[in-house]
Amino acid sequence: MTDKVKKGNSPSPKDVNAQEPRQPVFLSLRWKLLISFTIVFTIIFALAFYWFYTFATRQANTRIQADLLDTLQGGAENIDAELLTSVARDGVPNAAGEAWLAANDAEENETPDAAALREAALEDYGDPVYFSDDPRYLALMGQLQQIHDIEPRAWPYLYVKGPEEGQITYITDLWARYDPSKAVAFQFTRASRRSLNGLNELTLRLNDKDQFVPYTDDWGQWISAYRPVLDASGASAGAIGIDFEASYVYEVQQGIRDRVWIAFGITYIGIFAVVFLLARTLTRPIQKLTESAERLGEGDYSQDITKVHSGGFTRDEIVTLADVFAIMAGKVYQREQTLRKQVEALKIEIDEAKRTRQVSEIAETDFFRDLQAKARGMRKRAKGS
Repeated sequence: MTDKVKKGNSPSPKDVNAQEPRQPVFLSLRWKLLISFTIVFTIIFALAFYWFYTFATRQANTRIQADLLDTLQGGAENIDAELLTSVARDGVPNAAGEAWLAANDAEENETPDAAALREAALEDYGDPVYFSDDPRYLALMGQLQQIHDIEPRAWPYLYVKGPEEGQITYITDLWARYDPSKAVAFQFTRASRRSLNGLNELTLRLNDKDQFVPYTDDWGQWISAYRPVLDASGASAGAIGIDFEASYVYEVQQGIRDRVWIAFGITYIGIFAVVFLLARTLTRPIQKLTESAERLGEGDYSQDITKVHSGGFTRDEIVTLADVFAIMAGKVYQREQTLRKQVEALKIEIDEAKRTRQVSEIAETDFFRDLQAKARGMRKRAKGS
């Protein structure tokens, strides 16, 4: 029963291991410095990159937005409002315009044959000059062409108020001359809140967060704005919209991303090399102090601890530490010599005490007493004779 109790109370190997203190992992001061500097540099570089990336993007956006608004204002002043009103009132599309209008209407209404109509329109009228042969329509297209010639990134179009509330009707789109697949058909009508506001005031195409930033579609990156075209009386005859190529902003962003890794890599290597050399310079005296401490532990007091530094004309904390360490070693040596002398003296005292005790132990024995009695008897007989 006792053996069972002892066996049950004995600690398990798991408990023994849990009680043993965990040995810390050794990590040299040099690597600690390298890791610390690397982490700090990475954080600083990331913050600097974010700031520069954001700043450059904001500046590019500001520049391209200013170009768009300047182009839009000049374009609105260049459009003939009376000509726009006249074409909107009784202009007639040609065959290409009718085919593309049918394709646009089918896509707007999401009819099953929308894709087929678009393909047929592109096949039959894949490269029309315009969507109408009306001279007034052609004159308006010429005015849009002038805007594009001045600012090649601008793709303007004209529209007027639609037949129903909330609708607009497109009149001209410069893309009809360059790529009909990107153009809106002449007399195509649809609902568009942003474009409708552009009939009365300058309107910017904003994102869901009300930010005027580039957006992406199937044909690229753009920013868009709309502005009314005023007649002689100052009333709105329609509006001009401009889709402005914003690939410049993405090119700036991509350029920053491409170059930042090169700069990051070069800077990282340079910083790493500098920190490595600096850490080596700082840790070498400490390593020498450690070696000196180990030799001191073995009893070697003949070494010159103050030689852990290179000398020179300056002092630092490591030099001061070496001097203090040398003083400490000298004091330890003196105390050790004093302790040796005390141990020798104590050893002599112990030996004398030991001899005295041994003599006392011998003197107290019966044999020694018999010898003493015999010796006294012999001395008495010698005196009697």
